[in-house]
Amino acid sequence: MNIFRRVRAGVLLLAALLAGCPTQVDDRGELPIPPDAIVIGMIQPLASGSSRDKELAARLAVREINAAGGVNGRPLALRIVYDGNNDPLRGVAAAQELVAAGVVAIIGANASRVTLPVAEQVTIPAGVALVSPGSTSPLVSLLADNDTVWRIPPSDALQGRLLAEQVWAEGRSSAALFLLDEPYGQGLAAAFRERFEALGGSIHAEAVAPAARESGFATEIATLYAGGVPPALMLFSFAAPSVNLMREIVTSQGSLPPLYGVDGNMITDTVQNAPAQAAGMRGTTPAAASGSSEFQDFLQAFVAATGYVPGSNTENAYDAVYLVALALAQAGNSGRADVVAQLRAVSRADGPAAVAIGPGRFAAAVAAIAAGDDIDYQGASGPIDFDAAGDPAAATYLYQEIRSTPAGLELVTLETIPYP
Repeated sequence: MNIFRRVRAGVLLLAALLAGCPTQVDDRGELPIPPDAIVIGMIQPLASGSSRDKELAARLAVREINAAGGVNGRPLALRIVYDGNNDPLRGVAAAQELVAAGVVAIIGANASRVTLPVAEQVTIPAGVALVSPGSTSPLVSLLADNDTVWRIPPSDALQGRLLAEQVWAEGRSSAALFLLDEPYGQGLAAAFRERFEALGGSIHAEAVAPAARESGFATEIATLYAGGVPPALMLFSFAAPSVNLMREIVTSQGSLPPLYGVDGNMITDTVQNAPAQAAGMRGTTPAAASGSSEFQDFLQAFVAATGYVPGSNTENAYDAVYLVALALAQAGNSGRADVVAQLRAVSRADGPAAVAIGPGRFAAAVAAIAAGDDIDYQGASGPIDFDAAGDPAAATYLYQEIRSTPAGLELVTLETIPYP
C-alpha cells in the first residue's frame, strides 16, 4: 500500500470509529469543535506520512480523553493549522492564527527551524505553552521562554555529547565536522564539539553548508581536507546532503574517511542511497520505548483506530496532548497559564507515592487528582520527567553501524545506551 493510500485508509478508519457522533473526518479536514470545548492547537507539516501519523495520534488522544469524560467537565478538541513543508514563515502565521483563536496550548512544531521563530515571535509573548513532538535542537533549551516551551523528544545536547564519548572511546582523538547552517546541525555540532574537546579531542576542520543545499559540496570538501585526510568525519546533516557529500568525496578523493552520523542520517534513506564505501559508518539515534507496556498500549490503540502501524516518533504527539490535558486537570481550571504552571508537575514523580498514569488512563488520573495524589505520566514515548528547561531529563539511544552485506548496505544496532 503506498503512503497516500495508507494515510487515507487510516483517516477513514478513524472516521468510522467516530460514527455515532455527528462528525466526519475528510482527507485533510477538521473535526467540528463544540462551542464549550477546550481547544488545543497543533502546527503540522503537510509533506509526509509521518506528520499525518502524528495528527492521527493526537486525535486518538483527544478521543480517549473525551471518552473518559473530558477535561474539567468539558470536551477536548484539536484545531490544526499547517505550515507547508516545515516553513518558518508559515509556521509563525499558523501560530498567530491559533493564538488568536484562543487555544490553551499548541502542539508543535515538528522542525526546530519552525519551533524557534514560533516560540520567539508568537507563543512566548502570548504566554501559551508550546509542546513540540519533534524539535530536538539544543537551541530550543536556550530560549528565554518564561517556562512556556516544552518538548517530548530529548534535546540533541544529549545526543551530541554521547556521540563525542563514543568516538573518543573508539580511540579517535581528532575529528572533522560537516554541518548544515540551521538549528539541527548547529546544535548537534556545538554539543559534540564541547564534549569532545573536554575529553581531550581536537577539531581537525569544520565545514558549514547552507541549510537548503543538498549537493555541490566542493567548497566544503576542500575545507575538510585542507589539513589532510580527516581522521574521522562527523555528519551533522540529513540523509540527502549526507549521501551526496559521501559521493562527492569518493569522486574527488577516492575514498571516505571513517564516518559518524546522527538520527538525521542513520536512517533507511541513507542506507539505500549511500555509496558502498559508507560501510562502517557509525552513529546515534534516539530509541523508541517500543518494549514498554505504555508504548504497546498506545500502539494497540493506534492500530485499532487506523488499521496500520504508525511511523517513528508518532507517540510524541499523543503524549503531548495527554500532558496538556493532565496539566489542566491538575489545575482544575482551563486557562493557558494553568497548562504552563502544571506541565512539570504531571510529568514526573514529586513524591514517593506518585500514581503512574499511562496511555488510555485519563479517568484514573482524574480520580487520583481528586484524591489529592501526585500523578506521574509515563508516556508512550517513555518517561518524560521534564527538567528545568522543559526537556526530558534522560533518553535512550541506539548506537548503530552501516554494514555491507551481499544484498547491499544495512543498518544494524551495536548497542542500546541509556543516557546520561
